[in-house]
Amino acid sequence: MDPANQNQQTGDNESKKPENTGGEDWQSKFEGQRKVNRDLEKKLNEAYAKADKVDELEKQIAALQGKEAEYEAARKEQAVKDEALAAANQRILKAEVRAAASGKLADPADALRYLDLSKFTVTDDGSVDSQAIANSIGELLEQKPYLGKAEQAPSGANITPPSGTRDGDRHQGQLTRDDLKTMSPAEIVKAQQDGRLKDLLGAN
Repeated sequence: MDPANQNQQTGDNESKKPENTGGEDWQSKFEGQRKVNRDLEKKLNEAYAKADKVDELEKQIAALQGKEAEYEAARKEQAVKDEALAAANQRILKAEVRAAASGKLADPADALRYLDLSKFTVTDDGSVDSQAIANSIGELLEQKPYLGKAEQAPSGANITPPSGTRDGDRHQGQLTRDDLKTMSPAEIVKAQQDGRLKDLLGAN
Protein backbone atom coordinates (compact mmCIF):
# COMPACT_ATOMS: atom_id res chain seq x y z
CA MET A 1 0.00 0.00 0.00
CA ASP A 2 1.11 3.47 -0.80
CA PRO A 3 2.43 5.13 2.38
CA ALA A 4 0.53 8.32 1.51
CA ASN A 5 -2.77 6.46 1.21
CA GLN A 6 -2.09 4.59 4.46
CA ASN A 7 -1.46 7.81 6.34
CA GLN A 8 -4.67 9.35 4.93
CA GLN A 9 -6.74 6.30 5.99
CA THR A 10 -5.23 6.38 9.44
CA GLY A 11 -6.14 10.06 9.77
CA ASP A 12 -9.69 9.37 8.67
CA ASN A 13 -10.07 6.60 11.25
CA GLU A 14 -8.79 8.86 14.01
CA SER A 15 -11.20 11.63 13.00
CA LYS A 16 -14.11 9.17 13.27
CA LYS A 17 -13.34 8.21 16.92
CA PRO A 18 -16.07 9.47 19.42
CA GLU A 19 -15.20 12.48 21.52
CA ASN A 20 -14.66 11.86 25.23
CA THR A 21 -17.73 13.65 26.84
CA GLY A 22 -18.16 11.36 29.83
CA GLY A 23 -17.09 14.01 32.34
CA GLU A 24 -19.59 16.61 31.10
CA ASP A 25 -22.50 14.13 31.08
CA TRP A 26 -21.79 13.10 34.66
CA GLN A 27 -21.67 16.72 35.86
CA SER A 28 -24.95 17.56 34.13
CA LYS A 29 -26.70 14.53 35.57
CA PHE A 30 -25.38 15.36 39.05
CA GLU A 31 -26.69 18.92 38.92
CA GLY A 32 -30.03 17.72 37.62
CA GLN A 33 -30.34 15.20 40.43
CA ARG A 34 -29.47 17.84 43.02
CA LYS A 35 -32.25 20.06 41.70
CA VAL A 36 -34.70 17.18 41.87
CA ASN A 37 -33.61 16.43 45.43
CA ARG A 38 -34.06 20.07 46.46
CA ASP A 39 -37.56 20.16 44.96
CA LEU A 40 -38.46 16.94 46.73
CA GLU A 41 -37.13 18.25 50.02
CA LYS A 42 -39.11 21.48 49.68
CA LYS A 43 -42.33 19.62 48.91
CA LEU A 44 -41.69 17.26 51.80
CA ASN A 45 -41.21 20.15 54.24
CA GLU A 46 -44.41 21.80 53.00
CA ALA A 47 -46.26 18.53 53.50
CA TYR A 48 -44.91 18.25 57.06
CA ALA A 49 -45.97 21.85 57.81
CA LYS A 50 -49.48 21.20 56.54
CA ALA A 51 -49.67 18.02 58.55
CA ASP A 52 -48.67 19.92 61.71
CA LYS A 53 -51.39 22.52 61.06
CA VAL A 54 -53.97 19.83 60.48
CA ASP A 55 -52.99 18.10 63.71
CA GLU A 56 -53.23 21.38 65.62
CA LEU A 57 -56.60 22.18 64.08
CA GLU A 58 -57.89 18.73 64.94
CA LYS A 59 -56.77 19.21 68.53
CA GLN A 60 -58.58 22.57 68.73
CA ILE A 61 -61.75 21.10 67.25
CA ALA A 62 -61.63 18.24 69.72
CA ALA A 63 -61.20 20.69 72.61
CA LEU A 64 -64.09 22.86 71.42
CA GLN A 65 -66.37 19.88 70.95
CA GLY A 66 -65.67 18.84 74.50
CA LYS A 67 -66.73 22.29 75.78
CA GLU A 68 -69.61 22.89 73.39
CA ALA A 69 -72.25 22.46 76.09
CA GLU A 70 -70.34 24.79 78.40
CA TYR A 71 -70.07 27.49 75.73
CA GLU A 72 -73.75 27.20 74.85
CA ALA A 73 -74.78 27.56 78.49
CA ALA A 74 -72.56 30.63 78.89
CA ARG A 75 -73.99 32.16 75.72
CA LYS A 76 -77.58 31.69 76.92
CA GLU A 77 -76.74 33.13 80.33
CA GLN A 78 -75.19 36.22 78.75
CA ALA A 79 -78.21 36.64 76.47
CA VAL A 80 -80.53 36.62 79.50
CA LYS A 81 -78.36 39.21 81.27
CA ASP A 82 -78.28 41.45 78.21
CA GLU A 83 -82.05 41.25 77.82
CA ALA A 84 -82.68 42.06 81.48
CA LEU A 85 -80.26 45.00 81.34
CA ALA A 86 -81.89 46.36 78.19
CA ALA A 87 -85.34 46.14 79.79
CA ALA A 88 -84.13 47.89 82.95
CA ASN A 89 -82.49 50.67 80.93
CA GLN A 90 -85.70 51.13 78.95
CA ARG A 91 -87.72 51.53 82.15
CA ILE A 92 -85.23 54.08 83.49
CA LEU A 93 -85.27 56.02 80.25
CA LYS A 94 -89.08 56.12 80.02
CA ALA A 95 -89.34 57.29 83.62
CA GLU A 96 -86.85 60.10 82.95
CA VAL A 97 -88.71 61.19 79.82
CA ARG A 98 -92.08 61.24 81.60
CA ALA A 99 -90.62 63.24 84.48
CA ALA A 100 -89.08 65.79 82.11
CA ALA A 101 -92.33 66.11 80.15
CA SER A 102 -94.68 66.33 83.14
CA GLY A 103 -94.35 70.10 83.47
CA LYS A 104 -94.31 70.85 79.75
CA LEU A 105 -96.74 68.51 77.99
CA ALA A 106 -100.44 68.15 78.68
CA ASP A 107 -99.96 64.39 78.52
CA PRO A 108 -96.41 63.30 79.45
CA ALA A 109 -97.00 60.03 77.61
CA ASP A 110 -96.93 62.02 74.35
CA ALA A 111 -93.18 62.37 74.84
CA LEU A 112 -92.84 58.59 74.65
CA ARG A 113 -94.99 58.48 71.53
CA TYR A 114 -93.21 61.21 69.58
CA LEU A 115 -89.60 61.14 70.76
CA ASP A 116 -87.03 58.71 69.39
CA LEU A 117 -85.85 57.06 72.59
CA SER A 118 -83.00 55.33 70.77
CA LYS A 119 -81.20 58.70 70.71
CA PHE A 120 -80.76 58.54 74.48
CA THR A 121 -78.50 56.14 76.35
CA VAL A 122 -78.37 54.89 79.91
CA THR A 123 -74.90 54.69 81.42
CA ASP A 124 -73.60 51.75 83.42
CA ASP A 125 -74.52 53.50 86.67
CA GLY A 126 -78.10 54.05 85.46
CA SER A 127 -77.90 57.79 84.75
CA VAL A 128 -79.40 59.57 81.73
CA ASP A 129 -78.51 62.84 80.02
CA SER A 130 -81.46 64.87 81.32
CA GLN A 131 -80.39 67.95 79.37
CA ALA A 132 -80.58 66.05 76.07
CA ILE A 133 -84.08 64.87 76.98
CA ALA A 134 -85.17 68.40 77.89
CA ASN A 135 -83.82 69.73 74.60
CA SER A 136 -85.71 67.07 72.65
CA ILE A 137 -88.95 67.90 74.45
CA GLY A 138 -88.40 71.58 73.65
CA GLU A 139 -87.94 70.73 69.97
CA LEU A 140 -91.10 68.61 70.09
CA LEU A 141 -93.10 71.55 71.44
CA GLU A 142 -91.78 73.76 68.66
CA GLN A 143 -92.97 71.25 66.08
CA LYS A 144 -96.25 70.37 67.84
CA PRO A 145 -97.17 73.26 70.16
CA TYR A 146 -100.65 71.84 70.71
CA LEU A 147 -99.06 69.13 72.87
CA GLY A 148 -98.01 71.75 75.41
CA LYS A 149 -99.56 72.03 78.84
CA ALA A 150 -102.29 74.69 78.95
CA GLU A 151 -101.56 77.68 81.17
CA GLN A 152 -103.56 77.63 84.39
CA ALA A 153 -105.77 80.57 85.22
CA PRO A 154 -104.53 82.80 88.07
CA SER A 155 -105.58 81.62 91.49
CA GLY A 156 -109.00 82.99 92.53
CA ALA A 157 -110.04 84.07 89.05
CA ASN A 158 -112.97 81.66 88.91
CA ILE A 159 -114.01 81.72 92.58
CA THR A 160 -117.76 82.10 92.99
CA PRO A 161 -118.67 85.00 95.32
CA PRO A 162 -120.78 84.37 98.45
CA SER A 163 -124.49 83.54 98.10
CA GLY A 164 -123.84 82.05 94.66
CA THR A 165 -123.56 85.44 92.95
CA ARG A 166 -120.67 86.72 90.91
CA ASP A 167 -120.86 90.21 92.40
CA GLY A 168 -118.02 89.72 94.84
CA ASP A 169 -117.56 93.36 95.79
CA ARG A 170 -121.20 93.87 96.83
CA HIS A 171 -121.22 90.87 99.13
CA GLN A 172 -117.75 91.23 100.53
CA GLY A 173 -117.75 91.10 104.34
CA GLN A 174 -121.16 89.41 104.65
CA LEU A 175 -121.47 86.99 107.55
CA THR A 176 -122.61 83.39 107.36
CA ARG A 177 -124.67 81.25 109.72
CA ASP A 178 -121.48 79.70 111.05
CA ASP A 179 -120.19 83.16 111.87
CA LEU A 180 -123.28 83.91 113.95
CA LYS A 181 -122.77 80.81 116.10
CA THR A 182 -119.59 82.29 117.53
CA MET A 183 -120.86 85.85 118.00
CA SER A 184 -122.49 87.49 121.01
CA PRO A 185 -125.93 89.20 120.70
CA ALA A 186 -124.29 92.61 120.85
CA GLU A 187 -121.94 91.69 118.03
CA ILE A 188 -124.82 90.42 115.94
CA VAL A 189 -126.71 93.70 116.41
CA LYS A 190 -123.60 95.63 115.50
CA ALA A 191 -123.12 93.48 112.35
CA GLN A 192 -126.75 94.13 111.36
CA GLN A 193 -126.26 97.86 111.75
CA ASP A 194 -123.15 97.63 109.57
CA GLY A 195 -125.11 95.80 106.90
CA ARG A 196 -123.17 92.57 107.22
CA LEU A 197 -126.31 90.43 107.60
CA LYS A 198 -127.99 91.44 104.35
CA ASP A 199 -127.28 88.12 102.66
CA LEU A 200 -128.66 86.16 105.62
CA LEU A 201 -131.74 88.38 105.98
CA GLY A 202 -132.36 88.50 102.24
CA ALA A 203 -132.08 92.28 102.09
CA ASN A 204 -130.77 94.04 98.93
